[in-house]
Amino acid sequence: MTEDDGSSMDRAGGGDGDLLLYDYFKHLTSLAVLALGGILLVVQNIDPEALQRFKVFAVFGFVSAAGIGAFHGASEIVKARTTNQKPGKAVYRLRTVAPMLLGGGVGVFLSLFIDALEIL
Repeated sequence: MTEDDGSSMDRAGGGDGDLLLYDYFKHLTSLAVLALGGILLVVQNIDPEALQRFKVFAVFGFVSAAGIGAFHGASEIVKARTTNQKPGKAVYRLRTVAPMLLGGGVGVFLSLFIDALEIL
């Protein structure tokens, strides 16, 4: 085993939380885009008569809002870094709000999907 002298933190971004938060927002943005594509594929195969439009709009709303929020957070970090300022408080709020919106959208989608399969 090797001893960790703390240099691994230097290689992982120097302990700079804003860089880690930027990567986190990029990841959430990618997840939201992939989720929207997957939802579109699945919704196309559901019978239009059985489709619950309110739930579909809720899914798209939640997941889109998560993606937009994550993209906004990443762009605010870039703006702050290029102007040598600290990111605003909204960026740190988006850190918790964006994944909650994504989770809400995925939850509503699962409800819609299970109803369409008529499993339960």
